[in-house]
Amino acid sequence: MLSAALSLLATAGVQAQGIEASHGHPNRLVSATPEFAVEKPRSVVVLPPVNHAKDLRASESVYPHVYVAMASKGYEVPAPTLVQAVLRDNGVADWGLVQEIPVEKLAEVFGTDAALFVDIHEYGTHYQLVRTVARVELQGRLVSLKTGRVLWEGRAKWEDVDQDTSSVAALLINALVSQVVRDSSNFAYRVAGSAASHLIWSQKLPAGTLCPEVGKDGTDCYRPLQ
Repeated sequence: MLSAALSLLATAGVQAQGIEASHGHPNRLVSATPEFAVEKPRSVVVLPPVNHAKDLRASESVYPHVYVAMASKGYEVPAPTLVQAVLRDNGVADWGLVQEIPVEKLAEVFGTDAALFVDIHEYGTHYQLVRTVARVELQGRLVSLKTGRVLWEGRAKWEDVDQDTSSVAALLINALVSQVVRDSSNFAYRVAGSAASHLIWSQKLPAGTLCPEVGKDGTDCYRPLQ
């Protein structure tokens, strides 16, 4: 049985380098490792994201977006419902503990070539006088379940702004109403989709083997027109 007492996942990794912050666009970092080219993982288990943000809904909101992004990138990816069920059956109900599971145990229970670990550093909506801003920041590590080495690492931050350009009075009213509406409709959930997409697609993660056609740099997955 897996347990909270499992030792921390040890990975020989690369440090994040070259982070370039830009407003409204993903942070970029050079992240491919030589080990990736050697192992060429075909299957990846996307583990439940670990939430470091204040919003308790963050992990559940981000998880499906990252899963879809990895699957569309050309990897064999077990469904989140299956992953959660397997973790529960093995005694891990707290998503905050997934990064403590040894790679050997992950390989045993999931049988994939690699695992994607995701950290949520920021998630939620913020009220700024006459506008509502949603921000999501994610960090991902693709770890080999054969060697425990980091194969890829990336980080992305995305935001969206809801702002009206009418009169000042209307701005104030709309901003207050927008805050409630955006929260109830989960404004941050949509932004999480953009953040997850840019984490997987804009951070030099090589395309998976299920891509029928791959770009020259190996990162873009092109599907032929039907």
